This record gives sequence, C-alpha cells and structure tokens, in this order.
Amino acid sequence: MDYANFKKKYVQDNAWDVSTTLLWEHKNGTVAQIDMYWEDNYVFISFENGPTLDVKLKGSVISVGFHDDHRKRDLGTHPSWNGDNCKLLVKLYLRHVLGQKTTEEQREAIWDIVSNEFVI
Repeated sequence: MDYANFKKKYVQDNAWDVSTTLLWEHKNGTVAQIDMYWEDNYVFISFENGPTLDVKLKGSVISVGFHDDHRKRDLGTHPSWNGDNCKLLVKLYLRHVLGQKTTEEQREAIWDIVSNEFVI
C-alpha cells in the first residue's frame, strides 16, 4: 500500500540485526511510521522526531489521541458537516487540536493521510 505524497524509507533497527523497519517520508521531509489497521477511518502515526498519535473518524465523531491527551468531538451538529465543506471542517478541527503539539509539516503529513485514505 502506498500513501499519496509519501515514499517508502527503510531503516535498519540496529547494527547487529538484519531486519528493517518501514517508515514513510512525506514530500516535505517529515518521516513517520504509519499503521492503518483493517478498521475503517483509523490511522496510527508515530513521527520520527515528534508525537505519536491516532486519528479515528466514525460517522461524524472524530477522535484524536496522544499518549497524554484524548480529544473527541461530534461534528454532526455543525452546519458544514451536511454541506459540501465537511472535509474542510475535519481539516480545521485537526488543525485546532494538533496546533500546539505538532509542526506545520507534521500537520500537512497527517492531513494528506486523512484526506486521501479516510472516507469523509
């Protein structure tokens, strides 16, 4: 599976081991480990030099979890959810929640995953 705007980057775990770990490098240089499980609209992201978080969207309820913080919000009551701008609403909510804990490059990488892999 390939992600839009990402390329594969293999790194060796240590000098004594021959196994490698698959990381993903975004076009802006951000490197992360990305795991999408068989659950719809869920992603786990661990940045190389930043936070580890998961994002889940079930219906109109979005959930963003860090190791020390969890935010959950039902966007269904917002007028934009039922209009043409529901993707923009999700993007703005993610920017609001992630604003203090991630860099602009990391937010761009997160949005590329959410906008291309999630069904919104």
